[in-house]
Amino acid sequence: MKSKKIAIIVCVVLVMLSVFGGCSSKSSDNGEASPANATNKKIKVVTVKSENGLFSVTFPDANWGKNSGEETMNEESDLEACNERKNSYCMALMENKSDFSCTYDEYADVIIENLETGYGVDIGDAKVVDLGNGKMWKSSTFEASVDSINIYMKAYIVETENYYGQLLIWSAKSGQEYIDDISDDIAKTFTEANKAV
Repeated sequence: MKSKKIAIIVCVVLVMLSVFGGCSSKSSDNGEASPANATNKKIKVVTVKSENGLFSVTFPDANWGKNSGEETMNEESDLEACNERKNSYCMALMENKSDFSCTYDEYADVIIENLETGYGVDIGDAKVVDLGNGKMWKSSTFEASVDSINIYMKAYIVETENYYGQLLIWSAKSGQEYIDDISDDIAKTFTEANKAV
């Protein structure tokens, strides 16, 4: 398992928080009304795809974009995005299921333990979140301090047809309300492309 990914995340969070201006945003008009907007105005969304085209995620805010900075957030990440306006970030770390002989629940327990160790926090049991479309993923929310920067993170333990992984959405502590408002909506859109692997 790429458990070293968790340790790498701790090191790169500071880099990510300082890599402002590294996002590029390409909006697409989906024609849906924002839940907070009862006047049925169209909202702009941004879909970010992984470099290999295997994964994508859609953000309900046109300020999100693919990390286009010279430095990646994490060398092993499969997908990276950021919203420099809100000092918020998203990263997916995916692992092929064929490499494991464990269940989703066993995989999730290991990831939660690695997050606790990597960030020096006590997360406890992850709660199961019903994201619709058959997605019943475990999720944990926690606060941590990385190099004197207080962060607020929501971690989803992902299972797709061919992969297990982590979808991490976070910001500086001051962005907690924003992360709480959008993280489930973002996680609902995370998909594995219908490609042979």
